[in-house]
Amino acid sequence: LTTGVSASDLIVKDAFARASPTPAATTGAVYLTISSPEADRLTAVVSPAAAMAHLHESKDDSGVMKMLMLESLDIAAGEATTFKPGGLHIMLTGLKAPLKKGESIPLELTFEKAGTAEIEYEVEAPGAGMN
Repeated sequence: LTTGVSASDLIVKDAFARASPTPAATTGAVYLTISSPEADRLTAVVSPAAAMAHLHESKDDSGVMKMLMLESLDIAAGEATTFKPGGLHIMLTGLKAPLKKGESIPLELTFEKAGTAEIEYEVEAPGAGMN
């Protein structure tokens, strides 16, 4: 797992992605935790590993899991916002190569107040983060 990275007083930590299940996979997801002493808003994400990166949230809609794209995400003051499997995540689409266990890949997060935070996420085993 990555160590904490700060932009202003904002902290991004525990960033990881799961390895691609097959060489033909074109999507992936990144999970992490964001904390800030001040309210802020995550407005954009970029990773060189994919053509596009978007904020997504998986939600149970009457027993059917649906994935919703978010334009931005509010970060509450003094609380951890956790991206995890089955919930908030950063969706990577148009992967340029399969995500391989052991890789460390850059990710740029843009916040309304804190500015840009550049971190790296670790690629873990395909089932990582399920506990």
